[in-house]
Amino acid sequence: MCYTLRSVRGRKCRLRAEQCSQVPLRQAGKKWAASSAGRAPRSQRGGREFEPPAVHQLQRRTRRQAAAAFVISDVPTAPTLTLLRVPDVSVAVCRLVSSHPVSPWMTTGLVWSITRTADELSVICDIAQVPHEVRQEGPFAVFQVQGPLDFALTGIVSQLSAPLAEREIPIFVVSTFDTDYVLVREPLIAAAVAAWTDAGLKVG
Repeated sequence: MCYTLRSVRGRKCRLRAEQCSQVPLRQAGKKWAASSAGRAPRSQRGGREFEPPAVHQLQRRTRRQAAAAFVISDVPTAPTLTLLRVPDVSVAVCRLVSSHPVSPWMTTGLVWSITRTADELSVICDIAQVPHEVRQEGPFAVFQVQGPLDFALTGIVSQLSAPLAEREIPIFVVSTFDTDYVLVREPLIAAAVAAWTDAGLKVG
């Protein structure tokens, strides 16, 4: 008398009744799978080749774990950021209509930036040179993130903004090819430096 068991591949294997007379059928199947691990294929023992289900399950787990380890190790680690205040710089952020021409006052000072879009002309420049009729915000101090920063890094801006957001300190961030610049309203400089320092960032 034989019992028929079906493997994960749909193949059938037979277990003699005397082998499982003392245990339930399910336990007998587990016993058969454990005893078959490491044995030569059935093709070498005069039967059809069959690998035990337990071996397949172990291989699948190993592949999933290896894939997860690869993904984790492939993510670049963001460095501990260092911010340096640009000395003797006080800037304004200005808005003009998109069609406004670039004027000489926009390109004065140590730090300036001009961005034109379909909606506006945005200018960052020395606040002392901005005409009174121009819409502007400021004055801002400028902090440079020590770089250069790799383009593959993630979470840089969140490291800069999260400690300040917790203390309700607004900032304006400008990115260049090499690094980021953070503009902080001058009355809030001390509070921003304290928030960054408490978060583990270096400020010089």
